[in-house]
Amino acid sequence: MILAFLILNNILFDLSLPVLVTLDELVLLYDYFGYAGILLVSFIISILFFLPIPYFPVPLIAAFNKNLDPHLIALSGTAGAVAAKMIIFYLAYSGHNIIARKSKGRTMSLQKLLSKYGWIGAFVATIMPFSGNIIYITLGLTRYNPWKFAVAVFAGELLYNEFIVWIGVLLGRHLFNALFQNLQIRTIHPLS
Repeated sequence: MILAFLILNNILFDLSLPVLVTLDELVLLYDYFGYAGILLVSFIISILFFLPIPYFPVPLIAAFNKNLDPHLIALSGTAGAVAAKMIIFYLAYSGHNIIARKSKGRTMSLQKLLSKYGWIGAFVATIMPFSGNIIYITLGLTRYNPWKFAVAVFAGELLYNEFIVWIGVLLGRHLFNALFQNLQIRTIHPLS
């Protein structure tokens, strides 16, 4: 996300300079924006339910910054993602009345099933690397208990973020630099 912002900024405001983004520059951004930046970027990526973009690079790269606490990185990413998923859930929850009129009989059996096992679906959807928004929307449409949903999503997101952050902490910048030492992102001048 930060990388996309830097590239877009270069395209819009200075078309003549190539964008070279190094890992050190990304880590410096986390010094500047800190935990609030992690929370905001996680929220923005998670709220875009129509674009299934994984946000795991955000806490992973933040874990390379030795000035940030790994648990707070995970908690910040979790808070942003859970807030976005709760909004998606409540949008679907409020849309229940429209769906209920059209297919009331068909959703009753799904409601019974999800009232028992919905938390498993919400939990598993959060720890998967792909977007679980279909599950969140379905749970909202069937009027699943919002508190159970929030707890399951929070637990899954926290587990997922802790895992990603500790991969970054334990493997560290050295492995990341070794794998991607020749990778540089460049924009091409559109007029040349």
